[in-house]
Order: sequence, then structure tokens, then C-alpha cells
Amino acid sequence: MTQKVSDEKLGESFRHDNRKNGWKLIEDASEMIPLPVNQLALNFFLSGEEDCISGEEVIKCAKEMQVNFGQRQAEYLLKHQEEIPEDWRQYYLLFPGTIWRTRRGFLAIPCLFCFKEDQGNDSGWHFRFFCLDNAFGRQFRLLRPREYPNRVGYFSSLEV
Repeated sequence: MTQKVSDEKLGESFRHDNRKNGWKLIEDASEMIPLPVNQLALNFFLSGEEDCISGEEVIKCAKEMQVNFGQRQAEYLLKHQEEIPEDWRQYYLLFPGTIWRTRRGFLAIPCLFCFKEDQGNDSGWHFRFFCLDNAFGRQFRLLRPREYPNRVGYFSSLEV
């Protein structure tokens, strides 16, 4: 459900628009109306005894399972963070439906995360980009529509 887009097509549609920093938008998920938090569920994407997978594998899994929410969904959740379940705070939420190329040529995807209260930072949700060169392990999750059927394969559904 992603489509290649030109930078001009999106205009000012992102709150966190890195084009002003020299980044280039490579792909963007086509969902235009983000889902409310109560219609979403977490997905764990590692299988068996894997400790982590590459960013490219995360993208592949999300596309194959059609759960590749993008930056619009991430920004919607950030704006409505008081509705995000408390249990989700322990995870980094990935949004691989939007892919950016940094000025240095790295590919990056949006992510939401919380600091632990004992880290001395604002304990609310924060937005940032994760480079696809990183390994993505057990603390990362994708989102799927709550009513979406759980398919055996890449994802283990974790209802929250």
C-alpha cells in the first residue's frame, strides 16, 4: 500500500518534514486518514529465536503483511498520545510506510517512543527517525488494524 511520490506532491502534509533539512522522501504510505488508537494493535515481527532483523527486513515484512503504516499515522498518534495504552510505552513503534533518504544517503523511517521516567526526560511520546541500517530487536513493534486477521508467518499479534 505504498506509492512512490515526488517531494512536491506532499506539500506541507507532514509536521516533521525533513525536506527543509535536505532529506528526500522516497516512499509514503497511501493511507490518508489515520486510524484512531482504539482501532490499532501491536505486532511483534521477530520469529523463533531471532534477536533482531535488519531495517530492510522490517520494510519487507510490513509490506507483505500490508501493515505498513506511515508518518501520517505516527504524527496522528503523537497528537493523540493520551489515548495510547500505557503498556505500549515500553516499545518503539515503527512506521515503515514512509521512507526518507537523509542528506548523507541513509534510509530512515519514523518512530514513536517514550523515555522511562527514571531517565530524567519528558516521559511522554516522542517522534524521531530510525536509520534502516540499524538492527531492530524485541523492543520494536509495528502496528496493525485491530480487526485485521492475524496471519501466521512474520507477525505474532499482541493485543493490548
